[in-house]
Amino acid sequence: MARTNEFCDYIVDLLSPLGQTSYKFMFGGYGVYVGELMIAIVADDQLLLRADDENRPDYEALGIGPFQPYEDKSRSMPFYTVPDEVMDDPDALVEWARKSLAATLRMKAKREKKAGGAKKRGATPK
Repeated sequence: MARTNEFCDYIVDLLSPLGQTSYKFMFGGYGVYVGELMIAIVADDQLLLRADDENRPDYEALGIGPFQPYEDKSRSMPFYTVPDEVMDDPDALVEWARKSLAATLRMKAKREKKAGGAKKRGATPK
């Protein structure tokens, strides 16, 4: 049986203008998806959106750092807590999430390009 979460239900409803939204339980939190792309996570009932070089400055300008899931803080993930004022404005939240979706698409394209350019090991065809 799938786990449900009221906060996640609320978030996917708000983000529905971006496309088919859903969430899945994972690692003690939830992944938030648009289609098959995970654009956000929910941890302790806080929404964290994916960021890259293009939208990370929006968070850094507000003093928000990356998500650090472990106490030793030696490792971080490219997800940032959504500011309260953005959470309070559904239109603003959709725009920030749209930037997160774009960041996720850039990450996916970068991974596919890297995987496509990698040389395969093993026997060479004759």
